[in-house]
Amino acid sequence: MRSSRTFLGSLVIPVLALAALCFPGGAALAQAASYEFDPAFNGNYAIDAFTTGETTGAERYGSKIVRLPGGDVVTAGLVRLDNDPVASPNWNIGLVRHSPSGTRQVWSGSGPYFHAGNQYVVYPNLAAGATGLSTIRKLIDFDYARGFFYVLVRTRFSDTPIDNDVQLLIFREDGSYVNAINFLNGSVDEDGVALSVIETGQIANPVAIAVLGVVSGFRSAIAKYLVNASNVIQLDASFGGGDGRVEFVLPLDECSYPDCDYFSTDIAFPVGGGGGSNKPIYLSGTVRRESPTSTDHDMVAVKFTPSGLLDTAFDFNGIRQYAFDQQDSSKADFASDLIVRRSPVGNFDTVWMMGPVARRCSQGIGVVKFDGASGMPVSAFGSVGRAVFGDDVSQPGGPCDPEAALDPAGLVAQDGEIGIAATGFLVDENGARVFETGVLLRLSADTGLRYSLEGFSLFTGDKNYPNTLGGIALGEGGGRYYVAGAGRTGNYNSLFLAARLKPVDDLLFRNGFDL
Repeated sequence: MRSSRTFLGSLVIPVLALAALCFPGGAALAQAASYEFDPAFNGNYAIDAFTTGETTGAERYGSKIVRLPGGDVVTAGLVRLDNDPVASPNWNIGLVRHSPSGTRQVWSGSGPYFHAGNQYVVYPNLAAGATGLSTIRKLIDFDYARGFFYVLVRTRFSDTPIDNDVQLLIFREDGSYVNAINFLNGSVDEDGVALSVIETGQIANPVAIAVLGVVSGFRSAIAKYLVNASNVIQLDASFGGGDGRVEFVLPLDECSYPDCDYFSTDIAFPVGGGGGSNKPIYLSGTVRRESPTSTDHDMVAVKFTPSGLLDTAFDFNGIRQYAFDQQDSSKADFASDLIVRRSPVGNFDTVWMMGPVARRCSQGIGVVKFDGASGMPVSAFGSVGRAVFGDDVSQPGGPCDPEAALDPAGLVAQDGEIGIAATGFLVDENGARVFETGVLLRLSADTGLRYSLEGFSLFTGDKNYPNTLGGIALGEGGGRYYVAGAGRTGNYNSLFLAARLKPVDDLLFRNGFDL
C-alpha cells in the first residue's frame, strides 16, 4: 500500500494547484505549508480491521477521534463484523486506542465488550434490548480526573412502529463499559445530533454535558446533565423548566412560509474563560427558505442562556441567519458544525460555524465567524464575515468542468488557525459519489485566508475504493492534526483509519520566506 497527497487524481489537478499554491499577499507564507502523513505515526497511518481473518463482507467506518491528555488517541466509529446481519441498522460501536507513535494499545479494562484480546472495544448492536445501532455522532473524552468517554448514538428499539432513541454510552478510560443514558425515553422517533462537554480539570467541580437531539421531525431537544464529584450523572434542574430539558422550534417569523423547515446540527459550550459549568449553549442549524420545495437553505445560529432561555441580546431573539447565496448556484447552504472560544479576560465568545455550501458548479465549504454576544459577523473575516472554499476554477458563465465537491466533517482551532477535515469527491453520471478522498483544509482564524487545501490518498485503488475523513482533533502542537476516517482496499470493504497530519519540512519555506 502506498500513500500520497494527490487531490482526487488527475481529473482535478487545477483545483489542487489553485487551492494549495495561491495565497494572496506575502504575510501568510509561514502558514502556507504543505501537509503530509506523519511517518512517525505507525509509518503514515494506522488501519484497523477489529479482528483477524475477516472476509470482504466486514465493514468498519471511523467517525470521530479524540486525543487524551497523556498523548494517546481514541478513534470511535461503526463496525460490522462477519457474523453480523448485512441489513442496516445492524452496526456495532467500535473503539480503538493508539499511542503517539501509532501503536495499537491493549485496553486495560475488563467486561463483556472487549474483542480480539482486548485490542478493541465492540459495543454490540443488540445490547440493552435494542434491535440495532444506526449511527454514531460524537466522541469526547472529558475531565481526565474522571476518565470517561461519551459516545452519542441513535439506537432502534422497535421497527413497528419505528422507535429510535438517543443514547449516551459511557466508557471508562480503560475501555470498560459503564452504562447508557436514554435521552428522552419516549416512544417517538428521536435522532441524536451532537454532544458538548465543559471541561473543568478538577474532579470537585461539576462537569456539564449538553446533548442535542431531534424529535419527531424538526423539533430540536436539548438535555443538560451535570456530573458531580462522585461521578453521579443527573439532569441539571436549573436548565429549562426544571427538568433539565428544552425543546426548540424555529419561530414562524424566521421563515417565509408556515411550518418552518428547520433542523439543528451541532451544539457547543464556549471553551476556555470563566463560567465553569454555567455557560451559554450555542446551536448550529439550517433553515429552508421561500417554500417547502425550495433548494434555498441558510445557516442558522441559536443561543441559549445558561438557564435554557433564548438569549434576546443575540440578534434580539436569540436566533440569527447567515446566507451565502452564491450567484448562479442552488443556494443550498447548510450548517454542520460550530466551535466557540471564550476570551481569558472578559468572557467574550467568538464563534466559527461551517457547513457545505452551494457553488456554481459544485459543493464547497462555507465558514462564518461571528460575535457570540450579538451574533454579528466579524467583518475582518473573509467577505462580510464569511469565507468560502472549493470550486475555484469555474468562471461565471463558463462551462462546468468536473469539479471536486467538498463534504466537511469536523473543525478545530489551534495557533490562530482553523483546521477542517472533509471528504472530497466527484459525482458520476448516475449521481453516485466516486473518487472519495480525505481532505484537510486550513485557514486563518482571524481573516479566513486559506492556508492549504490538500487531499490525502490512503490506498492504491480505483474510483470504487474511496477514502473518507469523519473527524479531526488537535495534535501535539506544531500545526499537527489527528484525523479519523475509513479507507477501502481490494481485500477489505472498509477499514478504520487513524492518522496524524503534519507540515512538510520544506526547506524553501522553513523560515516563512522563499529563499
